[in-house]
Amino acid sequence: MSESLKPVSETLKALRKEHGLTIAALADGAGLSRIYVSEMESGRKVPTDGKMLYKLAQFYKVPFTPLLKAAFNQSYLKVRAKFPEDAE
Repeated sequence: MSESLKPVSETLKALRKEHGLTIAALADGAGLSRIYVSEMESGRKVPTDGKMLYKLAQFYKVPFTPLLKAAFNQSYLKVRAKFPEDAE
């Protein structure tokens, strides 16, 4: 997969691992449920709420824009998978 189309699930999982956190530690530190964190990292949930992404960016002390772009990419890839005949 192109780095430019890296989904937010992979980005969030990589950030958590880089910071040496468990799902439970991230959830507790960021004020999220453990199930929600797990679903985001597995790709079952795409965090489309800008406030949620901003909160995670602040927690990790990373720029907000790359997380927002990754969330858009993941949403795009899901739509594209449903309609492959329309992909370029």
